[in-house]
This record gives sequence, C-alpha cells and structure tokens, in this order.
Amino acid sequence: MMPDPTWPVAVIGSGDVGSDLITKIRRGGGPLTVAATEGVDTCDIRIVFDTSAANADRDNRAELAHAGARVA
Repeated sequence: MMPDPTWPVAVIGSGDVGSDLITKIRRGGGPLTVAATEGVDTCDIRIVFDTSAANADRDNRAELAHAGARVA
C-alpha cells in the first residue's frame, strides 16, 4: 500500500496571514491540504500552522503536539 501523498494541515488564526496561507495551500497544487481551521478536532492533522497573534495564548501547542501534529 502506498503512503498517502497528501499532508492534511490545520491553520490557527483567521487574520490576514491565516487567510492568505489557506488560499495559497488550496491553490498551490502541492501535497498540503487544508483539513481544519481552529476549533476543529485534529486527529488526522499532520501539521498545524499557528498564525495567531504573537501575544496569543500558546497553551494549545502542547496538546496539539501530544496529538502527533507538528506545530509551525
């Protein structure tokens, strides 16, 4: 069985940076696929892009990492 060539990702933060990143991933034609935005279960997510404000609460990073997602 061949491994899945796509990488489901989640984007945290709905501002300009997060919205732009979602658009670029969807139009990019690469292996990344937007599977979730903040507030959604991350069981199938492989990478999480945190585009929230620099001073935003980062408590969820440990939980996401524990679930096996890479947080960037």
